[in-house]
Amino acid sequence: MHPHSPRELADTLGSVAHRNQTITLVGAASKRLMAGPVEPSDVTISTAGMTQVLQYEPRDLTISVEAGLPYSKLTRLLAKNHQMVPLDPPFSDTATVAALLPRTPVAPAGGSTVPRVNLVIGMTFATLQGKLVQSGGMW
Repeated sequence: MHPHSPRELADTLGSVAHRNQTITLVGAASKRLMAGPVEPSDVTISTAGMTQVLQYEPRDLTISVEAGLPYSKLTRLLAKNHQMVPLDPPFSDTATVAALLPRTPVAPAGGSTVPRVNLVIGMTFATLQGKLVQSGGMW
């Protein structure tokens, strides 16, 4: 399944969870090369179709993007304004922006030692109940 918006993602997650199906959530699946075997699931949902730049304020050093935006496209866009994200993630040529986000308060795995949570000032995320939740500032 390839939702193209946060609302579609929330609806898809809610529908699949309501049917008690197991879910594998991926972007470009670039991190699959980093781990051991992945348990099979009933449904695989990819955020790779969610690639929009929602808002970019170069003078404020802020950007809002969707989870499936390739990291390589983000870095090219920022470079046009002599900007960068201070990370060096593994598989950066294929990884999506969501793959850079920490799964714990401080992301110890791969690349830069900059705590990635410090780079996020706001976020919209989908829940298994099919809701969209907004937190922080710019989203």
